[in-house]
Amino acid sequence: HEDGRIYQLDMDGDVVSTYKHSTGDVTMGSANDPGEPDGQFAPKGERPWAVQSHAGRLYYSVWAESPQKQSVWSVAYVDAGGVPDPATATKEFDMQDQTNEPLSDLGFAHDGWMLVAQRTMWDDMSTGAHASTTFDYEYQNGQWVWQGTNYVVGELLPYSAAGGVDHDFVENGYVWMTGDALDFYTPDCVYGLQGTPYGGGGIENSTLIDLDHEITQQDKTVYGDVELPIPGDVTPVP
Repeated sequence: HEDGRIYQLDMDGDVVSTYKHSTGDVTMGSANDPGEPDGQFAPKGERPWAVQSHAGRLYYSVWAESPQKQSVWSVAYVDAGGVPDPATATKEFDMQDQTNEPLSDLGFAHDGWMLVAQRTMWDDMSTGAHASTTFDYEYQNGQWVWQGTNYVVGELLPYSAAGGVDHDFVENGYVWMTGDALDFYTPDCVYGLQGTPYGGGGIENSTLIDLDHEITQQDKTVYGDVELPIPGDVTPVP
């Protein structure tokens, strides 16, 4: 968010390369942008958030200025080393949703199915709740096709996504999403993870996990991302 760049790190945490969405600039090693850091975030429309690698491309969301559509982009790699090739940058789609909350996480099934989670943000530094949800897309004939809102996060307030989503890669498995007010005092107060079967649904067919194991108090805006490890025996992405 600070400089509009996506950073590639090695397993020691050192910067291998950076990629700037707004200009296509790629650096090997850390960037040396004039005037950075300046204490300000990159302008909306130039600010990547969700980042995920899939099928030989780097997918990322861009936090747009309201009322512009939030969007998902992708860029291929130069080679197996993982450095982005800016000449291949492509806008994959604009969001169909009208709430215009930024997209904070992307999750891919191994066969190409994509989930996108929103995060409710009042401003650059302040997060909120109950204005975001999770959407799914299917890859059809070279395009990502919106499948609607099949995963309803939360009980009384169905726009309670907290910005994280991933798949568990188990046959007939679950989509896991972070959320607020998953169970809202009926009788418990659950904030944390909602696991919903592939195909969709809401809390009525889901598993709910309170992440601090305390089910009497609210934990609003506490939780964010969720990542699940990919088993070694998963079928390779086509």
